[in-house]
Amino acid sequence: MMRERPLPRLPRAETDWRLRDAKDEIELAARIGIDGFYLNLWTDSDVNNGAVWTRAKTIADAASQAGGFDIIPNFDMTILGTGSQAGDQDLMIRILGQLKGSAALLRRPDGKYVVGLFNPAAQGRTAAFYATVKQRASTELGMSLYLVPVFLGTGSTALFEEYKSVGDAYAGWGTAVPVTTAGYSGSLKTKAAGYGKQWIHPMSSQDYRPKDKAFWEARNSLTLRSIWENVIADGLDEVQIVTWNDQHEHHNIRPSTGKQWPAYDMTAYYIQWFKTGTRPTIERDVLYYNHRIHNSSLVPTTQTSANLAVCKAGCPATNEVELVGFLTSAGRLEIMQGTTTYGEDKTAGGVQAIRTALTVGTPTFRLKRSGGTVVQLQSMHPIVGSIAYQDLLYRAGSSARAALPSCATSCANGEARCRLCPGEPMWLKR
Repeated sequence: MMRERPLPRLPRAETDWRLRDAKDEIELAARIGIDGFYLNLWTDSDVNNGAVWTRAKTIADAASQAGGFDIIPNFDMTILGTGSQAGDQDLMIRILGQLKGSAALLRRPDGKYVVGLFNPAAQGRTAAFYATVKQRASTELGMSLYLVPVFLGTGSTALFEEYKSVGDAYAGWGTAVPVTTAGYSGSLKTKAAGYGKQWIHPMSSQDYRPKDKAFWEARNSLTLRSIWENVIADGLDEVQIVTWNDQHEHHNIRPSTGKQWPAYDMTAYYIQWFKTGTRPTIERDVLYYNHRIHNSSLVPTTQTSANLAVCKAGCPATNEVELVGFLTSAGRLEIMQGTTTYGEDKTAGGVQAIRTALTVGTPTFRLKRSGGTVVQLQSMHPIVGSIAYQDLLYRAGSSARAALPSCATSCANGEARCRLCPGEPMWLKR
């Protein structure tokens, strides 16, 4: 079901380790400019679910204590189900009542609580269902709600019409494929504005679901980069990152054992650009690589063909090794696989990318200027020629992961805090 795991930490002896972990999670997100979490909710029970309700409340408590980081209750209407619509409404009101006291809950200037509705149409729920939730929250809890339906994909005209009476803003879950049409996110912003709504655009990096036998072709890091650049060009006001830590569907940007730090680092760069309106100046050269660990056409020796993931969008699957350089100036980018070197001369600095066909072995990546090597590193993910099980996750790595001087002692001592010591942003002046 999962082809990687979150980056680990050392064991903690403190009894409040859940709260400490939650604070670390918030710090990790906040330091790249993320303003808050949509907190996925479908139960207020810990029974047979890994204590999901306790973990949800702990995240809210940690955000309240940290300050400056918002929490939006986001009801997962696909999963939430008590067996009746009245029971579902009771559960939603009960959850909101238990979270109401959290200082971290995001509120609008008029005092309304922002609440998300993931896949609002699930199980046949109409606008009338949510109008009742809004009314009950007001009368029973004293909470005026600002509802944000989060549609699968980017919604449809029928969905926009159905929820226009209860939705205060519209959002989408998106599709993890590269954007190839100029003005794409802007057209959705305009469409939502026609209904009097703000549009919150989804930012994806990749989507691979072994349990559902499905993947969407992200083309290495192109999905992440193209969506951000489209959103910035179209002047969007708000973005929902899909997702911070959904490991099951492998679209998390939170650093992990397979994807490592590049999606996190690149997101930091684009958030800075998105918020300031100015492309950050790159102060030091950083190389990011991205590739799968086998050709998508390989036939597993153990997994049966009936259980293989198939491409849902952006097809066909691509089998390429990618090198993205965040460059201070012009230079030559090279990918070396065995005795073959593929390279391109880039005549300007900035974000520059090259790709070449994936082959068996361990790629090496290089930036050269004036014939000399400036940066060189080898992939930490060997590409194999035979597999027992299919694994279409894009792995990644970078040249930027040296610990900051202020973190050197912590990392040398093997302290858990070292996990929160990524390399310096490439635009930060020393």
